[in-house]
This record gives sequence, structure tokens and C-alpha cells, in this order.
Amino acid sequence: MDLSRPIHDLAARILLELIPLAADSLESNYPLLDYLGLAYKELGWSLALYPVHDDGPPRANLVVSKSAAPAVLFVAHTDTVPAGEQSLWGRNRGKPRAPVVENGHIWGLGASDNLGSIALLLAMERQGMFPDDTAIAFTADEETGGLGAKQLVEAGGVPSTVELVVVCEPTNNLVVLGEKGYIPFDLIASDLIETGHVGSFHDDSIHTILVRGQESHSARPREGSNALFDLAWLEEVQEIDGDIVLSVACAGVRNKVPAHVQIRHGREGDLVAGGTHDRIKLDKLLDFLRYLDETSEELRSVVDSRFLPPEVTLNVGALKRFENKLVFACDLRVIPGFDHESFLADLLEQARRILGTAEIRYPYPSLPPVWQELEPEFFDKMGEKLDSYGKSAYTEAAVFAINGFTAVIAGPGNLHVHRHDESISIAAFKDGAELYMDLARYGISLV
Repeated sequence: MDLSRPIHDLAARILLELIPLAADSLESNYPLLDYLGLAYKELGWSLALYPVHDDGPPRANLVVSKSAAPAVLFVAHTDTVPAGEQSLWGRNRGKPRAPVVENGHIWGLGASDNLGSIALLLAMERQGMFPDDTAIAFTADEETGGLGAKQLVEAGGVPSTVELVVVCEPTNNLVVLGEKGYIPFDLIASDLIETGHVGSFHDDSIHTILVRGQESHSARPREGSNALFDLAWLEEVQEIDGDIVLSVACAGVRNKVPAHVQIRHGREGDLVAGGTHDRIKLDKLLDFLRYLDETSEELRSVVDSRFLPPEVTLNVGALKRFENKLVFACDLRVIPGFDHESFLADLLEQARRILGTAEIRYPYPSLPPVWQELEPEFFDKMGEKLDSYGKSAYTEAAVFAINGFTAVIAGPGNLHVHRHDESISIAAFKDGAELYMDLARYGISLV
């Protein structure tokens, strides 16, 4: 037992060790799991490993238990979102996985989402704070639609004795009872690229336009500025319509508002003999991006006041070429009662009208919006620790809720995640420990 330092100091020291070990979704999380497995084995907890079954790198869910029949399961995902443009991580000097301590915060990729919670859970047990009837699931691939948690449930990795699931996420140490739904989708346009045009360009005759936006979490797009939507209205971009547009690329991810888009173009008169080149139909692309931007604005009127922000949100996080097609990587965050199937059918109809041949594919399963109805005793015990709003982003709580478990969301950390210069307040660990203890005691009282 380590009682030589305060809980917030111990959690901070552990977090500094975790940040360099973590990995993006769909990358191996074994370095982090090895660290956690050894730590909990030394503390006397039992371990069970549930490998993720797919064609990707080796990943797994790790369940550590203090009891053979736990009443409370804490769930903490091990993956992070990609860092994005590393040069934007100024406090970390362009190295997002090299943590920095400054102004009472720890800065680094995953500090708030979600390594801070993992560090706190381990610090609490090292100080003997956890009651016996508890277990923790360290999951893979939360950032890609809760895939790890889904496989864990399907594999029977959640003990049937669990009365309460606490999904550890940055909530400013408040308990959240609901969350919006999540529909990730790719819109694939087949007619925007013309291949095999005769002639080529010397490198020095190719011009580049870089459109910069502002990163934010795709569930809170108004906190950022979508570079793809900005591109659609930029006069400088519309003026090159007479040029040959060679490429339009936005190398982002669907669950971030993208920070930059690059266009490469050349003039017809600069073509030289030899070789071939491809052309992007810029006018159609801009028309469709304007339609998406206007649609996202129209969705602001579709609201549920239990959430913040209250509206349905649509994000286009990346635009990438795949073979001779352009792929718009999108996500839709929906409220209860929203007919997303009709919405996406209309969107596809408009895409085909503007772009020609188009289709929608779903790279990951969707998650429905959920809202937990709990007994009055829960509200009495939590009091001011209850958040007035549901979470705008999805979490693994939806996975557990639809499988019949009572699941709430809580943890230290702030909502400034899925962007550069992510951080967590070291002082928040103290209140976070008290919150987790309150939830553990409540869950055990249900037995």
C-alpha cells in the first residue's frame, strides 16, 4: 500500500508513465495492458484477458477483479484518438505522447480521455481505497464505436453479479446518466475523379492551397471550425475552378473536426508531354460540401434539452482517396426519437443528385442514444455530483445499457479532448477518487 503521497500526486505519477505506453484505436494496446496486468497482479487481483478478434493488430480487453462476484464494474478504455497534426501540440513540443507537467496540469494525448481515469483507478487501489466487490475492465477500441466493449460482452467477460457499470470518461467529476447516439458512416463518391488525362506537371508548376480550420471533438463541432466546410465557401478556392485540380485531401478522422485541407492544382498551359494525370471535379465537390455544411446548420433546430449541445450534429472529419473514389468520413450524433435512417436516405439522394454515383457504407456498428432511469436513492446519494445534461459524445455506456446493465458515466478530466494540447488537472484526481468511491459504495448497496 502506497500512502506516502496524496492520491492526486500518486495518480499524476502513474499517468506520466501511461501516456507514452498508449496507442490509437485499432493499434495494439498490449504495452499498456502489460503494465496494468503486472500492477494489478502485484496487488492480488485476478486477471482475465479477452483478445479482440479481427484482422487488425493484436488487441485485447483486460478484466481485473478483486472479487469472484463483483457488484460494481468500472470500465476504462485504453485507446486514444490519433494525434492529428503533431506540430500543433505546442506544450508537448510536437510530441503528443511525451507528457508535460505545467500549471498544475498534465498535458499529453489521452491525458483526459481516458488515461487519467486509468491512472486514478490504479492509484486508488494502491492506497487500499477500493472495496472488495469491485472489478475493472480495460477495453480496446472505444474510439471506433465501442468495439472492444461489444466483444467483451459477447465473450461473457462481464460477471452476471454486476449491479452497476461505471464507465470512466472525462466528465469534470460529475455523474452523467445519458448520451447521444453515434452513427459513423462513409459516403463514397465514384464520379469525382477523372483518370488518365494526357500530360503531366513539373513539381514547380503545381500550386498548393492549405485551408486551416480549428480542431474540436466532432460531438461539439461549434467549438471548432471545420476546414472542409470552410473550403467550400472560400473565394480563393472558387477562383481556381478554371485550373486542373489534381487532389483535395483532408487526412483527419471522423470523430474530430478537421484542422486542415490541402488542394493541389495546376494550369492547363503548364502541362508537359509525357505521362498522365488525374483530375478532381472541384465544382461538384464544393457544391456537396456546401450542402453538408448547410445541412449541419439545419440540424441545429433538432434538439433535446437534456443534452449539451442539445442538437443533432453532423461532422465530416476526413476526405480521402480510395482507388478512384473519394471517401467522406462522417459521423452523426443523434438524440432519442431522431429518424437517422430517413435522414441518411435523404442525404444519399442529394449526394447522387450532386455527385453522381454514390453510396453509404458503415465501417463500424452504430450506438443508440440512451438515458438511464435510476431509483430515487441514487439521486439522493449523488446530489450535486449529478450532471444536469447527457453526454454529447457516445461512450461504452450505450454498449452496456443495451445489454441490460445499469450504466453511468463519470470521471476526472475535461471536455477539451479530440484536439491538440489535451490536458487534465492534477487536483481533479482528489475529487475523482471520492466520486468513484461513492459510486462503488452505491453499487455494492444494491446487492
